[in-house]
Amino acid sequence: MNKILTIYLVLFYLGDLFADDLHIPVKEVLVYNDRAQVTRKIKINFQTGESIFKIIGLPVGLLDENLRAYTEGSNNKVSVSSISSYIEPHLYYSEEEVRVLSDDIDKKETEKKKLQVKIQNYNQEKTILTGFENLTIESISKKVAYIKSEEEMKNWKETILSFRSKRLIIERELHQIDVQLKDLEQVLDIQKKKLDEIISKVNKSKRITEIKIVNVDKEPIQTELNVSYIILGSSWKPVYNVTIHSTKNAEIEYMADILQETGEDWNNVKISLSTAEPRKIQARPKVRAVEILKEGGATQKEFFEYSKQSKEEEDRTEDKPTDGTTSTEIEGGVVKAAGSLIFHSPETSSIPSEKKYHRILIAKYQSGVKFEYVTIPKIKKAVYLMAKLKNNIRFPMLAGALNIFRESGYIGESGIPYVPAYGEYDVSLGSQIDFRVFYRMENNVYKSGIVSKQNVFEKTEHISIENFSKNDNSITLISNVPATDISDIEVEIDQKTTVGYTEKVKNSGIYKWKIPIKSYTKKRIFLKYRIKVPKDSPLRF
Repeated sequence: MNKILTIYLVLFYLGDLFADDLHIPVKEVLVYNDRAQVTRKIKINFQTGESIFKIIGLPVGLLDENLRAYTEGSNNKVSVSSISSYIEPHLYYSEEEVRVLSDDIDKKETEKKKLQVKIQNYNQEKTILTGFENLTIESISKKVAYIKSEEEMKNWKETILSFRSKRLIIERELHQIDVQLKDLEQVLDIQKKKLDEIISKVNKSKRITEIKIVNVDKEPIQTELNVSYIILGSSWKPVYNVTIHSTKNAEIEYMADILQETGEDWNNVKISLSTAEPRKIQARPKVRAVEILKEGGATQKEFFEYSKQSKEEEDRTEDKPTDGTTSTEIEGGVVKAAGSLIFHSPETSSIPSEKKYHRILIAKYQSGVKFEYVTIPKIKKAVYLMAKLKNNIRFPMLAGALNIFRESGYIGESGIPYVPAYGEYDVSLGSQIDFRVFYRMENNVYKSGIVSKQNVFEKTEHISIENFSKNDNSITLISNVPATDISDIEVEIDQKTTVGYTEKVKNSGIYKWKIPIKSYTKKRIFLKYRIKVPKDSPLRF
């Protein structure tokens, strides 16, 4: 009996000892704003019974609680019975510890900068006080023969002592801040060394992962083994390239900049990008009952309910463009998932683990362009060329950075807000040298009413625009006046204001004019308005 048991144990341990080593390549990555879900895939011919595999190459920093394995396409005859993973050697620090230490270093760096700014401000104040003190001493020395009373001399002396007293206070503050700064720098130095030590030990560590798989069929089965896990250290942000052509056509590249420092390289993988934020609590807040007392002491409970969108509303998509604009050239997939969006890049990409952004393509499409000249002289005395474009893809453009090109090359960068599917957005192409804008504000304050019940602030904006181009143009002029809902305050536009203006949104106070201006001519525009406030009001305009 003992011999049989010994043989069984030997065979059991030999089975573990001779487990097959697998290197499973990364095939798919779903990137969030602070982490990534990595999926590795490999096709294996599974023998009948139980097989044990050792996976090599999994990153040390993956989150163990999210590690899972599963098979596909085996009709439930091949399944994963267990998966275990551990770090070797045991000198390993958790990813959470690295994150907390990095956050603490960032906070202390911010505190260090604040202390340095304080030192700079105090030194400037000290320099000013020293300058005043020297000027005072110089003045006394020049007027000492003319000082006739001890009282006057005493006042001069007190002035000098006041300057010196303030300077001494500043010097004490500087000394205390300097001590704080040195202590902070020492702590930062220790923490940075500790972080470097953690990273070096993590890089030397090794993850051991074992998977047991059972094939209940009588014959070997070839199927795909998937290993999925979550790992911190990656992020992404949307970015766009817009190329404007003279043919009133534009080419838009919808891209993403990805930064990943997970410790593993993603080579030739399918990249997806999620707008979800897993680090935030996913649980829905609870709604409490509200008790309303009735006569006689009885109570009635009222409940608020969450309304759920109907299936028709959830599946409803934006209307597709009907203006004949050019359709999409390249478009990745998009999926709505749990209140967020998942973008699928149409191309495979390689993103190494390093402190550097790598750019991938999400979509590429063309749009018609409508040009418009716009000036806001109250803010900037210039005329800008604006291009109105259309999002010709079936998913939204997220707010992000925008690189602008024309046929002549790169002209600058800007940004765009969130743009829904098939929605329109504006791109500024910069100021135009063919126009000159003059602006002057005239202010007048007086009282109105028989008994002076109101203070009146009258303002007149004098604007002129010159067109030096060979073509006749139309320019949109935008300005604003105060808007108020307070009944005691009145805002009125004078009849002398140039006609033809419209209010952008009712009661917004933002007005615009569409001004035709011929080649080599000048147009003058006036905006005159009054703000009437009660006589005892502290408001001033």
